[in-house]
Amino acid sequence: MAPSSARQAIRQARSRSRPSGLEWASALCSSWVELRGQDPAIRAGLARIGGERVIVVAMDRYADGAGAARPGPAAERDGIAAEIAATLRAMARLRTPSVAICVGEGGSGDAMTLGHADRLFMLPGSVFSVISPEGAAAILYRDASRADELAGPLRLTSAELTGLGIADGVLPELAANRAGGLRRAVTGAFGTARPGDRDRRLAKATRSFIAAHPVLT
Repeated sequence: MAPSSARQAIRQARSRSRPSGLEWASALCSSWVELRGQDPAIRAGLARIGGERVIVVAMDRYADGAGAARPGPAAERDGIAAEIAATLRAMARLRTPSVAICVGEGGSGDAMTLGHADRLFMLPGSVFSVISPEGAAAILYRDASRADELAGPLRLTSAELTGLGIADGVLPELAANRAGGLRRAVTGAFGTARPGDRDRRLAKATRSFIAAHPVLT
């Protein structure tokens, strides 16, 4: 069921019972050859989706040590900023189509980076924002407990982001009887996407936003 408000969408995205990216990958992929890295929260593999050969990167937020990648002094000392920049550069230079699905709560620089794909899809119960409501409240009000006041103004729900042109569409939530349709949606996106669509989508969304919100000087 689609959430009725931004606050409900955030609660739904953060639910402990919500499938992670790795569970989505398991449902969508018919084969998987693991590519191992150092971060237990990020899983990658050579895979097939609907007969198409792809490289899949999925986040497992329930992995042991997944919280170690959160922004903070320790992460900065470990070079997270440089890694985010390198990943964004790699995404921007891709010569093949890329598809991203925000399945839970996407936020901060790492989400912006992994979401820089030629097609970006949301789920009804997912949210995507450059900053969490708590982080925004801490900056604006110096009081993270006022996060609910900013949930709506951040416009982070799937419907709002699709309307703004930031996301390309909304896919149905994960269910066993919908896996086939989801595979077709993803493979269809690979078939129609072209490298560089990510830049064109954001440029169009920016122009639309500026046109709707002129700056008076």
